[in-house]
Amino acid sequence: MSGVPLPETFPLAEIILRTGDARAGLEALQRLLVTSKLDEEPDILPLFRNYPHLCALFSRVYFIDQAWARLAFRCELTIGFFRADLVVADLHRNHYLLVEFEHGHADSIFTTGGRSTPAWSKTFERGYSQIVDWFWWLARNSESGPYPRLFPRAMPTISGLLVIGRDIPEQETELRERLAWRMLKTRVDSHEIYLSTYDELYRALRSNLQAM
Repeated sequence: MSGVPLPETFPLAEIILRTGDARAGLEALQRLLVTSKLDEEPDILPLFRNYPHLCALFSRVYFIDQAWARLAFRCELTIGFFRADLVVADLHRNHYLLVEFEHGHADSIFTTGGRSTPAWSKTFERGYSQIVDWFWWLARNSESGPYPRLFPRAMPTISGLLVIGRDIPEQETELRERLAWRMLKTRVDSHEIYLSTYDELYRALRSNLQAM
């Protein structure tokens, strides 16, 4: 799709990743991580609205081939009855990442609730279910008008990302394994769903920025 004009109705904006602007966004994310609790509306969503090149940097983490990347993004995109907090696209490879941000608290992923074995939190299940609903809607409407507006080329690769919570302590081996297993072993209608804490996201973005 290199050089091919996009349809006027395409809802994403093309962007050329600038490392300096991405670094400024990464530093702002680092400052947020100093606090023990991150909340979606006052902290997380404004950060990504204000730093579009930080959004574009997601492509370095979740897309494989960067040699010919033609990037686009959109914060807060409506998908049917639902809303994705962020969409990042590699238009050359026809690959889209749909992102759901939930709050970044220590108990955002697992909660004890008086139990001996921690359970998946309501916040986690809500965020994960949101991604499942996106994929349901896309499958249901793959032949209708809104779908080609979002994905102008046939057969796009569409993945989901849930960013939630903070790092699980290293000594909590079973919780870390449960989270990793759920990400590695669970797909929805062939779509990958990535899971990341805000600390993991920061380290991944930093590592890929340093490699540029």
